[in-house]
Amino acid sequence: MTRVIVLILILVLTLSLFGIAVLGQASGARELAERGTIEQDKVNMMLSNPNIVTGNTVKSYIDRDGLSVDVNDEDENNLDEDEIVEGALFKMEKTYDEDGELSKVRFNRVDLSKNKDDDD
Repeated sequence: MTRVIVLILILVLTLSLFGIAVLGQASGARELAERGTIEQDKVNMMLSNPNIVTGNTVKSYIDRDGLSVDVNDEDENNLDEDEIVEGALFKMEKTYDEDGELSKVRFNRVDLSKNKDDDD
């Protein structure tokens, strides 16, 4: 009888430890899936609107000679180059001079929190 009780206790402890390990993996997978959803939303925004670009694109425009570049956050406050996050999204507005040359580019950071569904 004691062997049966010991066997049951060992089985319960083994299953408990296994359950704890599986729960940790499940929460990690959930976080990874959420991150993938956020990145997919960004890609969908860029595909649906060609004026939506990443921070990498913004930084590449800053380095061009003879081009005026303004970078703003959601509240129209100027951002310095070191404040531009490469993965952030910006709406781009281009201005051309009388010769058709690109003379000014304005970037406004997109507030991604406004694009979330409130179904949570």
